[in-house]
Amino acid sequence: MRNPIDAILPGCPGLALIVAGCARRPDIMISPKWHATATGKQAIEFYDDNDDGKIDDEELRQCPGLLDLLSVGDTNSDGALSPEEISARIERYESSGFVLVPFELQIKDGGVPVVGVVVTMIPEKLVADTIEPATGVTDSVGRVIPTIDHPDAATGVLRGLRPGMYRCEISLKSSQGDEKLPAEYNTASKLGFEIGPGHHIDSLNVVELSRH
Repeated sequence: MRNPIDAILPGCPGLALIVAGCARRPDIMISPKWHATATGKQAIEFYDDNDDGKIDDEELRQCPGLLDLLSVGDTNSDGALSPEEISARIERYESSGFVLVPFELQIKDGGVPVVGVVVTMIPEKLVADTIEPATGVTDSVGRVIPTIDHPDAATGVLRGLRPGMYRCEISLKSSQGDEKLPAEYNTASKLGFEIGPGHHIDSLNVVELSRH
């Protein structure tokens, strides 16, 4: 009999491991409802400040997740993202059949892993109505696999991320509750990840802190 998780993630037994046994109800393992064309158009509405029909340069910096998409989504190599390119990437999420994808982050400071860092993956606003945020805390070797809070999961969380574009916030508090990292890593974070087929999946993604 075919493994039902393999049916959810066709041809991806490694990815199946991330969700096996974590769902009480099978409907929470259904792919997000993407709207590829509408999302591409919405990205232009949100970020195309100069009305040239694409998102480039400083416009991309408004949306770190889109900036990270540039490396795999800029199919005509013009240094910008068009609505069609963004829509094509969303369609790739749909065609992949991915429900959750493995994403592991390691935080280092001067090459040394940092323990106890809270990592929050926040969906960029053009996909915020489609996918959920995820969070986690780095372990003894500075690594974390963020999880999604979900009441219908057996453990209360889903381990992994939805495919999509995220802004990443990194926070390390003192025992008094004071933030130890510069705002550029948390409240004013410009760190972003586009997570999808062939990009940041099944690899260790390292962030090296630079404290001022």
